[in-house]
Amino acid sequence: MFAFSKLNRNSHKDCHFQDFFLILNRTITILGLLCVALAAGAIKPCITAFGGDQFKLPDQEKELNSFFPFLYIWINLSLLVAGLVTPILRRDVSCFGKESCYSLAFAVPFTFIVLSVRITPNSPNSFETPFSTLNKCEISQIDVNFCYPNLSAVAFWIGRRDYRHIIVNENVVGKFLRCIRFAIVRKFTSSSGSDKVRKHWLDYAEVEYSAQFIGNVKAVLDVLVLFIPVIIFWAVYEQQFSTWAFQAERMNGVIGSYEVPPDQVATLNFILTFLFLPVFEQLIFPLLSKCNLLTKSMHRVVFGFICSTLAYVCCYVVELRIEASELKTIHVVWLLPQYTLMSVAEVMVVPPLNSFSYSQAPDSMKSVLLTATLLPQALGSVVVIAVAKGNIFQTQSVQFLFFAGLNTGAVILLIALLWRYKNPSINNDDLELKMEESSIDSSVSPNGN
Repeated sequence: MFAFSKLNRNSHKDCHFQDFFLILNRTITILGLLCVALAAGAIKPCITAFGGDQFKLPDQEKELNSFFPFLYIWINLSLLVAGLVTPILRRDVSCFGKESCYSLAFAVPFTFIVLSVRITPNSPNSFETPFSTLNKCEISQIDVNFCYPNLSAVAFWIGRRDYRHIIVNENVVGKFLRCIRFAIVRKFTSSSGSDKVRKHWLDYAEVEYSAQFIGNVKAVLDVLVLFIPVIIFWAVYEQQFSTWAFQAERMNGVIGSYEVPPDQVATLNFILTFLFLPVFEQLIFPLLSKCNLLTKSMHRVVFGFICSTLAYVCCYVVELRIEASELKTIHVVWLLPQYTLMSVAEVMVVPPLNSFSYSQAPDSMKSVLLTATLLPQALGSVVVIAVAKGNIFQTQSVQFLFFAGLNTGAVILLIALLWRYKNPSINNDDLELKMEESSIDSSVSPNGN
């Protein structure tokens, strides 16, 4: 969709056609963003929960805590490749009468997605991963498009018998939301004489739901309260790709004979995060643990918040220098301290926060809680947009100082919330759960039967 949305609308001389093409491009772009959002919401929490389910607790608690950082390493590797390659495809290739080629920049990742998931020719009504066709292919077949398996699918297929699967026999998200709605409605509609007063508003749902399930809902909501200050963290983090890129645009990006594009400066975050993750996991955290420092996930999150605040202090100082000098006189290398601090903050916040969320959630609600970790990121982007559109600040430096102060307030709020937080009493038998060491049958039919 993104590739088609960037086709040249000016190739046609008819003004009415150009206007129609502009509306069509915008519509396709919005649909593309919607598809990306749906895909991210479906994949990210499930793959994190599935990976965590492979470890047996408490025997493999250490290995589980190491899983989340290393999962994030591979995520950052893909972001690094995309961040380096996409600007080159966009800038150095010409297409459709333009000096740049956004269509190619979007078409390349689309090609890789097609290699991962496709529609099997003899099963037009269902999506399949390529490895599900392996058992149907014979050596004598010549139809390569039908028989090929991609590497990631093959790797997943090979290890299928060693996976542990938690099967939930009902819609957990739906039941979770219905329980909350039922408790709220009953609390405000029941008369004081006909219904006894409960200690917690969720207890009003006990006539419909089990005490175990209500307790698990309480546990999830208690963790969600801790996500409130995380909204501010994502608000400051996401500006690496917007206001920080604008900052780099007004700086001297020439390094030797190469001029770094402003939209490529943000890849510095991916590089540093990719390098920092194994260093922190294998060296720094073990050393700190010997001194009994930053041994818990949320302690690391608090320290990460502090690092992100310091990053914006550096950002503020650099912006003051830019505003006080002529354009393109301050070198882009001065952005290195703020990107370094923000990358350290990312290492300290994101994997530990996922680890904490996974450990605090009941088995049946791990995907629910891990899905909720995406909500602060979305709301953080809304905060950035609101501040930008509001034109509250006269200079960019004042805006950076504002976000440094806002993030400081978020740190204080997070510490206060953690001070009151208590580890929940989790019950994992509230739903019909079934554990399987291997549930993927090697002979999968096209219809999934």
